[in-house]
Amino acid sequence: IFSIIGYPHFLTLSDGSVEELKISVGQLYLFPRILMGLLAVLDTFLIYKITKRMYTRNAGIVAAVLFAVMPLTWLTRRVVLESIFLPLILSSIICAVYLRPTYHKDVDKSKNKSFDKETRKSNILVLISGTLLGLAIFTKITAIMIVPLLIYLIFVYSNKNFKPLGLWFLPVILIPMIWPAYALVSGQLQDWVDGVLWQSDRDGRGLFLSFMASFRIDPLLWIVGLSSVILVTAIKKDLFFVLWLVPFLLFYSSISFMQHFHYIFLLPMLCMAAGVCISEILSKIIIRRNISFSKPLLYGVISAIFIFGFVSTVLLITTNLNGSLFEAQALVIKSLPHSPQDSNESVILMGSNWMQLFSWIPEYIFGKGHSFETYIERNLPIEQINTKKVLLLVDGNDLERFILAGEKEGSFENQRL
Repeated sequence: IFSIIGYPHFLTLSDGSVEELKISVGQLYLFPRILMGLLAVLDTFLIYKITKRMYTRNAGIVAAVLFAVMPLTWLTRRVVLESIFLPLILSSIICAVYLRPTYHKDVDKSKNKSFDKETRKSNILVLISGTLLGLAIFTKITAIMIVPLLIYLIFVYSNKNFKPLGLWFLPVILIPMIWPAYALVSGQLQDWVDGVLWQSDRDGRGLFLSFMASFRIDPLLWIVGLSSVILVTAIKKDLFFVLWLVPFLLFYSSISFMQHFHYIFLLPMLCMAAGVCISEILSKIIIRRNISFSKPLLYGVISAIFIFGFVSTVLLITTNLNGSLFEAQALVIKSLPHSPQDSNESVILMGSNWMQLFSWIPEYIFGKGHSFETYIERNLPIEQINTKKVLLLVDGNDLERFILAGEKEGSFENQRL
């Protein structure tokens, strides 16, 4: 996509003053986030279609409105892998729910041309669903958490026939295998294995603390969404939302590394469950039984949800959270030299893992040569570092976790700092 639109070459960037660099950095981040916004629009449409297909049109409308305006769904506008694989997962689900139970045992296949046509159509949908999920897993391995739900949907909608599952699993397995296969061919398989193991052992907030961080952003959606999951599951005996939620909880309760944006995976489920529950309440409690929605009431409820969510989201997105990061990025660009000819004059940019975001713009946009290393990677004594130029990026957490803690344990010396 960047290649098609000519990003970032069509931007007018300046590497003059720090203030000009700050504006340039803001422009560089703007267009990827616009792309994430377009993907979020696609997510909204897919949520509507899935909910409409599985439940009712009114439930789909409410679910789509919730996803469009509630503050927590702002996370999908962030440039993270979860925002990229979410439309792939939803597209895979919609292919599964559009299957028809065409695999009937009591039909003579040789004499039923319409049966053969419907079977081919269903096989195509199964294959597309598997391909889309394979691409989602290829984007980020955590997309495998949706596999139990899709197995259930395909099995149920194919008249409990195992053959479509075999067709579905083929691309689900083969497409993600491209990555380790490439690592094997290029002689980097051990690096790939080490990287996967390192990811699983990373420190993080954990399931509860990351949940509390996202809960503070939007407590209403969490309360309504989770309550709706319980009600829909208990009353309708519907496994759809349970099979979406439980694998997520099991997976992230087994590893320590988790951040609040990982909950992007659950946002469609929360909105769809809330949409189903709200539509059921309006149709069975507020309105008398067997009487359909009255349009004024439906539009009134949707308008109230929209106004609340829109105002809350506007208050959230108008808070300037990036200004200090853009300025820090500008200072890094200004401090780094252009790519030196002498390797002894190279610069090491050192920081914690998340500070790698400061690395790509200086190197690939402004041609500022350097190498990035984390505190953990750099175990060499100061005398063995082949350059005297080190740009150290430190925030409050890093100072406490790495620098001061290391100094107390004797792994950092005063002169090294």
